[in-house]
Amino acid sequence: MERRQRTRLATLVILALVFGTGALVGIATDRAVGPRDAVAEDVERGERGRREGRRGERWQPMYAQVGLSEASLEKADSIVRRHRQELGERFDAYRDSVNELVEQSGLEREFRTSRDSLVTELREDIRVLMTAEQVVRYDSLLAANDQQRRRGRSRDQSPDDDRRK
Repeated sequence: MERRQRTRLATLVILALVFGTGALVGIATDRAVGPRDAVAEDVERGERGRREGRRGERWQPMYAQVGLSEASLEKADSIVRRHRQELGERFDAYRDSVNELVEQSGLEREFRTSRDSLVTELREDIRVLMTAEQVVRYDSLLAANDQQRRRGRSRDQSPDDDRRK
């Protein structure tokens, strides 16, 4: 029994570390890309000044608030679009590098194995509470859910993306 508790504790620690790391990477990425990306999207769509600010007034990028001529505003919009493209390319390279590091480290494989083990244990613990008929229905629901997740995962996966296999 003590070994099982240690295994559970180790699994929970690994899960917490993986989720924590993912959350930190997500927050950092969001902060690095989020606001600049929103400005660029508005400019890209030609909607400079259409988004509402905090106080309800129309939002405009700072460069549009200093009295530039229309020609200068167009040039500034063009610069924002170019930088958005460059930032997108750099972010794609960053994301690819992070994915490669995670794959090489084996953390994703360890996490998936640990998660699958925990899910199996959870399902077994819940089955104990059920009647034979309920177990049949529960297993049927689980199978349908698992199949739907697998279909969704394969639909989201590109041909050269074998990270999820």
